Amino acid sequence: MAVFSDLHTESGLKSLEEYLSGKTFISGDKLTKDDIKVYAAVLEMPDASFSNASRWYNIGSSSLAERFPGKAASVRICAEASQLMLSPDSAKLEPAGDDDDDLDIFGKETEEEKRVEKAKTTAYKVSMKTN
Repeated sequence: MAVFSDLHTESGLKSLEEYLSGKTFISGDKLTKDDIKVYAAVLEMPDASFSNASRWYNIGSSSLAERFPGKAASVRICAEASQLMLSPDSAKLEPAGDDDDDLDIFGKETEEEKRVEKAKTTAYKVSMKTN
């Protein structure tokens, strides 16, 4: 089982380059789910100094382009993992305080809802008496 990490860095691409030495694909002799998984982790085509990895990337790109034509317009992947991570201080949750706008999942009526319901009921009773 191959294990790759940090495929967006030079050291990660170097490990992929070494693994692909003498191979065309990650597993077996054709494009597999393993190739797709690794391909997704490689954010851009490796440069020419990684000949095995760039050859493998080109094969994957052309194969995927045939199966999934068009351009991915609604997805963007960031290269820096730090953009996705929270600092320990930012992960602390602050108490919400007394927020009266919360949704009541238990179905209890608020005072305002009771008042509106009473007004509707009174208006209905008055309209029934006049008819």
